[in-house]
Amino acid sequence: MTMVCCLPTLYSLLCSFCPMYDHDMSPPLIAYGIGEMVEPMVWCYLPRLSGTFLTVSFEDLWKKYAAVFKSAWIGTAFKGATGSSQYIVPMNYHLQNHMAWLAQLDNIPSSLTVQGWALTGWSRYDHYATHCELLPAAIPCLALCLQTVVHGGFTEDCGFHRKVSEELGFSQTLQVQLVPKIKTIAREGRFPGAKLFQGVHVLVNLDADYIEFLNGDRYTGWMTDYHVRKNFTNPCHLEFIIHMASRLQEEFTKLHREMDSTLSEMYDPSTVEEWLVVHFKSPIDKLSEILGTAKTQIERYSSRTTCSS
Repeated sequence: MTMVCCLPTLYSLLCSFCPMYDHDMSPPLIAYGIGEMVEPMVWCYLPRLSGTFLTVSFEDLWKKYAAVFKSAWIGTAFKGATGSSQYIVPMNYHLQNHMAWLAQLDNIPSSLTVQGWALTGWSRYDHYATHCELLPAAIPCLALCLQTVVHGGFTEDCGFHRKVSEELGFSQTLQVQLVPKIKTIAREGRFPGAKLFQGVHVLVNLDADYIEFLNGDRYTGWMTDYHVRKNFTNPCHLEFIIHMASRLQEEFTKLHREMDSTLSEMYDPSTVEEWLVVHFKSPIDKLSEILGTAKTQIERYSSRTTCSS
């Protein structure tokens, strides 16, 4: 059996990407001899294949393909299938996708030969969309998914989990559960893209802290648009807000600088600019706005206190 890492690519003999249709395509395909010219790439990138969008059983689905085609390919995803602007590579999600396909092998009729697996890795949902799950940061996931297919499954304590982690230069086994926050960010790695892998992990935690701050009691309870408009803010809470916003702004700015350097080693200037704007501009601008407003409120409070005294 062949495994191909597809970003995506083309195959000899015409290989057609074919989602798992549940309606009967057989009569016209047989009539025109499509099965002699095409090998379908049957793809699904979800962590569960059953109970999703199919209204027929997998056994019946494979029988429909076997009636038309002599062989087929399986299409999975090791990156780029979890959100149009997703930057972290959720390894557990992609591992589950490969294990779901492994569980399907027994349902495939013997008359339909599985030529191989294509492990796809989309970089954009279309040419207008932004980047998703950059390839250098996805190399560890690709390695684990390949080994999952070779060994017929994956568990956290399986032997190849440790071996892959060591081969990539990590002293601890790779974390496969990465969201909403990463427990320990690995500062190691001996593979192309290791610095980018680390950088997106830092960004995951930083984004989580940023969202927690915006949704936290201090900001939502003492610095609403109403309070600011009425100049009715509590300076004690504003001091805390300034402290937190300043720290987050410094960390975003520092990471922005590091990611600029890291991305520039692998991508062209326009790609670097796009990625940095998409993932950094909004939080940095918002934090600057919060800091400016909070400081203005404190100055007004100080002026009122001075005047009253």
